[in-house]
Amino acid sequence: DRAKACCTMIELYTNIGKSSDAIALGIENLKQFGVHLSPNAGKLAVVKELLRFKWYLHKYTLDQIVEQPMMTSEESLWITELCGAIGTPAYFTNPNLFAVTVLKAINTYSGTLINASAFGFMAAAVIIGSALGDHRMAMRIGGMAMRLNDRLDTKPYGAKVHLLYAFMVLHWSKPMRDCIPVYRKGYQLGLDSGDFT
Repeated sequence: DRAKACCTMIELYTNIGKSSDAIALGIENLKQFGVHLSPNAGKLAVVKELLRFKWYLHKYTLDQIVEQPMMTSEESLWITELCGAIGTPAYFTNPNLFAVTVLKAINTYSGTLINASAFGFMAAAVIIGSALGDHRMAMRIGGMAMRLNDRLDTKPYGAKVHLLYAFMVLHWSKPMRDCIPVYRKGYQLGLDSGDFT
């Protein structure tokens, strides 16, 4: 219950522009699960999680990831939810912390899926393409995240998945006219689900 309330408070802090408070609250609550993050995460922390993520991609093909079972561990679910909640304010205050939270969440549920998996993998595609310049791999991961989003059919994350794909992944290999329908669908999914972030 505490983790659920914390995720709600993080979202509220984020929506009223108190990103630092949102991050601090999330980091404090992750400690109860033995996860320690620094609000000042640097490149070394990103590299550590990125290496774990690359290992994950060597262990499973993208097609295998789409077919993985849903996670049942309550503790791991809350770790990934809290990491995901911190991700949005971190994106605006410390891109390294954003990368660490995204990758740590994926690495936590390695071999299983959660409702936010498609969003996590899409955010990872953004990191791989933007930070590492590996646009081909980013497109592959992004395409897999779109298939995963269709499979999981999780309304709360659909808008984010589509908008990230159109805005930060798809444009690397497709003309803007191919991105517009994805933007429109993301916009509509956001309206339908009440996701305005």
